[in-house]
Amino acid sequence: KSNPWLTFSIDDVTFKIPDKMELQEELIGDILGLLKKFKNKKRLKIINDISEVLLDKEPCDQLALPMTWEQIKEMIASGIEFGSHTVTHPILSMLSSDELHAEIFSSKKEIEKNTGQSITTISYPEGMNYAFNSNVLSLVEKAGYKIGCSYIPGINKITLKQPFQLKRLHIERYVDFNMFKSMLSLPELFAS
Repeated sequence: KSNPWLTFSIDDVTFKIPDKMELQEELIGDILGLLKKFKNKKRLKIINDISEVLLDKEPCDQLALPMTWEQIKEMIASGIEFGSHTVTHPILSMLSSDELHAEIFSSKKEIEKNTGQSITTISYPEGMNYAFNSNVLSLVEKAGYKIGCSYIPGINKITLKQPFQLKRLHIERYVDFNMFKSMLSLPELFAS
């Protein structure tokens, strides 16, 4: 039986959050798909509205929270490298010039300020062909990044002709350690 208080609307589409986890994951996918179609200001307002509804009803410890700067510094001290992924995770090709500048420059500046490290890598949100364009690539280079990672599956040649459009292998939460080892050993098999 679903909780009737967990309903909300985005434009003319009403969503009801079901109790079953697998249905919740499907719903999240539907919502994310819909949000990708909106301009960034509207997308952020909708996310904020949904958060207010859920935070009002759900205990905060049940939500996935971002890492703290202290956790990030601990990971850096253990050899983990960090890069930028923008401030609000928008589809960069849909942003105005001012929004694009803020997402690319502010993320880099904030991470550098809080870690004391130079940030030279950016990973484009969504990362497929539609998610970045020549304006994005130009601004990324201007901001001082050295590498830009797409989410387009593939491998890259040693001679980087397009360092701001790197392809990569998809390492997702369902990839276990054996699959990960296989991907590293035979990347050509997993490149498409």
